[in-house]
Amino acid sequence: MDNSQMRYEALHPLVEDILNQLSEKIGVNTLFFALNDLNSNFIVKAINQGKELIEEGTTHVFQHVLCKLVIDETDGKIQINELLANPMTSHHPVTQTLGNGSFLGVAIKNANNEKIGTLCAFDDQPYEFSETDLELIESYADIISKSISVETYVIKDALTNVYNERYMNRLISSVSNQP
Repeated sequence: MDNSQMRYEALHPLVEDILNQLSEKIGVNTLFFALNDLNSNFIVKAINQGKELIEEGTTHVFQHVLCKLVIDETDGKIQINELLANPMTSHHPVTQTLGNGSFLGVAIKNANNEKIGTLCAFDDQPYEFSETDLELIESYADIISKSISVETYVIKDALTNVYNERYMNRLISSVSNQP
């Protein structure tokens, strides 16, 4: 886990609760939270119902993931009920591998309002996402974004933008806990 991923480790329980709540309300196989740096897409947390479509803890080339479409959208959200029927995804690497499916994603933003990740619903079958599904994921993405902003201010001095002692202690602890 690199430093940017370790930075948000405190959010794991919150994200897991959010994914569990979403899985009770949206009828897709997979819900996940990913962080990206425009080169790679790291799956921080994933919940798969029937089959494992997204593996937690994996990193993928950013150019080859559907999350890139979310980040590329000006408003930071995308809804695709049928991957094969949508011109943006019909020839996408995920669709080429998976076949048909569905995808709903909303951007996660940091304290500077930069898109740094996504909260997504995904399935290998077409799924008719409702307006309520989109609003729900947007609301939870906003909670995660605000939590990331708070977490940033907990570990960085707002005036100097320098990491504080709390961050350094976490960093040292994570290094000493690795085999």
